Amino acid sequence: QEIVAEALAYPYRLGGIADLRPALAAAREGLRLEGPQLREVAASLEAAVALKHELLDTGEHLKALAGRIGEHTYFLRRIQECLDEAGRVRDDATPRLREIRRRGNPLREQIQERLHQLMDRHPEAIQERFITLRRDRYVIPVKASFQHKIPGIILDQSDSGLTVYMEPSAVVPLNNQLASLKLEEEAEVNRVLFELSAILGGDLELDKTQQALTELDVARAAANLAEDWNLVRPRLNQEGLYRLKAARHPLIANPVHNDIELTAERRILLINGPKMGGKNALLKNLGL
Repeated sequence: QEIVAEALAYPYRLGGIADLRPALAAAREGLRLEGPQLREVAASLEAAVALKHELLDTGEHLKALAGRIGEHTYFLRRIQECLDEAGRVRDDATPRLREIRRRGNPLREQIQERLHQLMDRHPEAIQERFITLRRDRYVIPVKASFQHKIPGIILDQSDSGLTVYMEPSAVVPLNNQLASLKLEEEAEVNRVLFELSAILGGDLELDKTQQALTELDVARAAANLAEDWNLVRPRLNQEGLYRLKAARHPLIANPVHNDIELTAERRILLINGPKMGGKNALLKNLGL
């Protein structure tokens, strides 16, 4: 009751905080989380930490509960260092990844330059002047009837069969180098994601954070229900005193309100009335 009363006085919100349990369970099993998953967890923890500091200036019970939320400093810092806003691994996440991607950009430019030169030399064979990817390799669209004019490997064709997508021999070695770099890049990206997942799985503050967030969520829900139903906080006693003014059963639509009073001197209340007149509802209301 105390914490619900404080939640009514301080209308905090848990916006931006998702359920962390599936991601945490996967991380603790040693699985690799994807970048967007890790970003979502980080966003939730950032929102939780912000909520913690907001509630530290409120009532005694909310303050104590918020104090159980961790800071998760190391995990959040590593996420900022390694992932961009979309969850992609940053170029500078590791020196090796930065070097791999640095080598890849000029190689792509060299491949595209050679393909443009080739299309310029054989305009009659080119269906449309553009470069595209097939099986992660750079290719050009060649008229099927002219494919013999350009030495290379056919990797795909159009639905009509009039166009083939060809990897010219002149760029095969460069495409091979790029494919090798891509494999190195994927391995390094996987290593970073495994590291971040392991940091999450090893965060000892997470269980307390989740428990505190659950209790805050329940308190917020109870406070919202109290506002929606216009509930009044009871003053409890051990003397067997019951004094309810305009009480109504909360689960009955359009209920009749009743005043009920029982004291040490007036311990018995006789209820009489027709069938379906509300006798049981009144007793259930008092029981609640």
